[in-house]
Amino acid sequence: MSQRRAAGLRVDIRIVRAVIVAVVLIAAAIGLSFVAAASAPTIRATNAELDTQRSSTERAIERIYATGIDQLKTTRSLKLAITDAQAAVIQTKYNDQLAALRQSALQAVGAANGLTADASAQYAQQAAARLDAALPSSPPVMLAPRLYAIVERMGQLTSQLTDQGIREMTQATPASPSATPTLTGTPRPSTTPSPSPTR
Repeated sequence: MSQRRAAGLRVDIRIVRAVIVAVVLIAAAIGLSFVAAASAPTIRATNAELDTQRSSTERAIERIYATGIDQLKTTRSLKLAITDAQAAVIQTKYNDQLAALRQSALQAVGAANGLTADASAQYAQQAAARLDAALPSSPPVMLAPRLYAIVERMGQLTSQLTDQGIREMTQATPASPSATPTLTGTPRPSTTPSPSPTR
């Protein structure tokens, strides 16, 4: 009996030693990974890279905006059940809402670049004026995650607004005014009809 117990103890001691060695090796590997991460250089974007990201985001936002405007314009050119005057009011209303949405998206870009709320609003106005003047072509750029999220949300809300505008124009009678969605999800009151922006 004593020999069996001794053999059992030897086996148990070997297992315990193996477990201890494994734990030590795992701890060493974790420690080395922390040291490597701490000593790894921090990559910071240059001013030129930041400018490229910002201008690429602006162009992506403008393309989405222009697509929504064009879809409303195309729908209005069809033979509709409502009068042209009614269709013009609907088109103008949704053009204004799309412009407000673009402004909101550009302000979000300014905030993502570290601007204050006032500076972001000023940047958004200047960017919108630049984009209305011309949309320069450039090679595609992979956007940073925060900027890509702004563009993606802009696309979703533009699609919702455009679809709603098309539905109103293709109905027999125009629907009641709706609120403008923003990138933050809070509704914004519809603006009064004004002349449609030229593209």
